[in-house]
Amino acid sequence: MMNSPQQSRKDETFARMMSWVEAHYDCEVYFLEQPREANGFVEFRNGKNIIYILADKEDISLDTFSDILAHEVGHVIYNQRMMRKGLSYKEIVKRTQDKLDCFYELLMRKVITVEEYERFYSAIEEEWDSNQEKERVIPELRKLVHTEKLLST
Repeated sequence: MMNSPQQSRKDETFARMMSWVEAHYDCEVYFLEQPREANGFVEFRNGKNIIYILADKEDISLDTFSDILAHEVGHVIYNQRMMRKGLSYKEIVKRTQDKLDCFYELLMRKVITVEEYERFYSAIEEEWDSNQEKERVIPELRKLVHTEKLLST
């Protein structure tokens, strides 16, 4: 199926945002087509942080894409900071997983509610730091989105 001119411009904006992130945060970024709800994650492989954005490129808006990308950049920054402090990526993941396992156990025992679980999850250092960094990154990504919107009018 051939892309419409509007989809092609959107794809170019995705590529500009991804290239900008790669250049500014020493990581790789990949967009993986998938029909479920848009999401992202970071892994550390071969000495580098790698961001994956999973979404349907025709359904995801530029704003949603930039929000997800900025949040994942926050995780990259967090990982880089923790590694400078001497933690390995494996240790970073284990610390996070230990916290989540604890919250899940409390949820399963009905000690906490789903809402409390979600609040605890948002408050863990990794997520809180990532969201703080997202707020610093998002204006730069929005400039690229704004440029796209000007070009499409």
